[in-house]
Amino acid sequence: MKEFFRRNPRIGGAFMTVISLVMAKFFILDVAIAAQAHSDHVSLSMKAILFSIVFFLFGVFLLVTGPFGDNMMRAAPGSQKLSPLGWVTVFITVGLSFGGYFLFKQYIESFGYQF
Repeated sequence: MKEFFRRNPRIGGAFMTVISLVMAKFFILDVAIAAQAHSDHVSLSMKAILFSIVFFLFGVFLLVTGPFGDNMMRAAPGSQKLSPLGWVTVFITVGLSFGGYFLFKQYIESFGYQF
């Protein structure tokens, strides 16, 4: 299966995007709806939110760029090491996901919940 996604990065991107949307439904959307309804207990999972955002960003990146983007992020074709541009992409993606988490946390706290 790993080799299949390596040969077809767009399919891998679609898979990552679908997984991220399912995670976002349970860990972001349902939490926001519960907070808006002033539920007794609302909890955030930092890891789930971060992974959801990271998977979505990388999935969309692979869907848009396909094999070109996959090769652009690698140090050499077929290599498992990241190129400098790949590392920059990873840092930007992780930074955006942390920003998204803290914005979502602030949004939930605006309803009076404390974490």
